[in-house]
Amino acid sequence: MQTIVGIVGLLTTLGLVWSGRTRLRFSSSAATSLSVLEVLGILVSVISLGWIGLALFALSNVAAVLVWSCVLALRVEANLGPAVTETGEPMTDLKQLASRLRGVEGLRHVDPVEQSELIRALAERGRSIEEIERIAPEIGKLHLLHRADLIWVAERFDRLLRLTGEPAAKAEEVAATVSASAAAGAAPFTEMLDAFITFYSAEPPSAEAA
Repeated sequence: MQTIVGIVGLLTTLGLVWSGRTRLRFSSSAATSLSVLEVLGILVSVISLGWIGLALFALSNVAAVLVWSCVLALRVEANLGPAVTETGEPMTDLKQLASRLRGVEGLRHVDPVEQSELIRALAERGRSIEEIERIAPEIGKLHLLHRADLIWVAERFDRLLRLTGEPAAKAEEVAATVSASAAAGAAPFTEMLDAFITFYSAEPPSAEAA
């Protein structure tokens, strides 16, 4: 009976952790203490159950990873679905694009779901697969360097490229210019990017005014 109670307790604790209902927090002394106690509780449960505890701990973690991988894949595919419609390209090509972007500088450390959201956002703005592959890494670099929201940067950076008439191939140069201007100026990156858009959005003076 004691073993059964221990098994139920261990599985319940692990289930709460993996589901996110119980999270390890280190934002304060009290939160850290509670998190340490939770970890110790799991360790005690595993040790008290012996090999059964170790087996359950290993199997539950493997199962959680497999389930999370499936959920992650579904969330990525849900974002790529609209991109398929917008670009007119097959899902396989969009998945290959997402796979390639995961390994490039600027997007290597971005969550796969966020990467798929970026692909969707650019596709909805009329960008082709080739253009997305050129632009997305530069957006990722700006996002990481200046700690700005990824989709916010995507929308404004794409608009800036269109306003300046620069092709996707020039995305790196445009991103470098904006980033350097933000570093040299007193305004933060978000305001600097908006300032560029405002400047290029302004209508040229008429011939009469000139």
